[in-house]
Amino acid sequence: MFLSFKFVISKLKKIAKLTPVRYLHGYPSTIYEFATFCDANDHELRDLLRESLKGAFLGSEYPHPLFRDKIENIFGIETVNWYGHSEGAVLAYEKQEKFRFYPFQTYGFAEITHEGHLLVSNYYDKATPFIRYDTEDYISDPEIENGFLVSFGIKEGRSGEFVTDNNGKKISLTGLIFGRHHKLFDYCSHIQIYQKEKGKAIILYVPKDRNSWIEPGPLFDNSNIPMDFTFKRLNYPIKTSGGKLNLLIQQDSF
Repeated sequence: MFLSFKFVISKLKKIAKLTPVRYLHGYPSTIYEFATFCDANDHELRDLLRESLKGAFLGSEYPHPLFRDKIENIFGIETVNWYGHSEGAVLAYEKQEKFRFYPFQTYGFAEITHEGHLLVSNYYDKATPFIRYDTEDYISDPEIENGFLVSFGIKEGRSGEFVTDNNGKKISLTGLIFGRHHKLFDYCSHIQIYQKEKGKAIILYVPKDRNSWIEPGPLFDNSNIPMDFTFKRLNYPIKTSGGKLNLLIQQDSF
């Protein structure tokens, strides 16, 4: 997970020439970074994978459409996303429609709170069995049959990923970053946000070309948002110790 892509690519290319690679499986943000690295730095491996790949399995993170579309376009494949949490209380899969998930009710009991959160109960956790766990994910268009949740859509990612404007209103980062057409994405591979006080936030951006210079302010659409945004350039996105990529950055060590 933490090895340099240059090392991974040299090894993977040898494998791909001998044995066709059929599927990729991992965090959508990591596969996205791998795909964009191949597209920019190693067309031979990219084309080898385009010939052999049948798809990619995405899991453990919300697969933001920008990441997902890029993976599919670069490798010419379809992707399937699995919805689940490390707490081991819910596991759901896509069929044909993207972002519509079908939970395995035998894995954990999935239901909806009055606030629209996905609530799940773990059957098999011996430490905390049958604890009702609020995922804090907002769901949409739930399909219910005989009192059971058959399928659901994800309205937005975890409710904890938001910033607060000057008026104290919470703004979802999924909508703020991916719900608007930011021209900044034409020049950057990643955008994350750090907020320490209400009404102010720092946009952390990673340029695709480290040698290029860009003026980020005019490229970020902050229209009709009562907040003061400043910008900080990074060479790499900030990840958790487990390798996940969050939109909201909690620490200020960047």
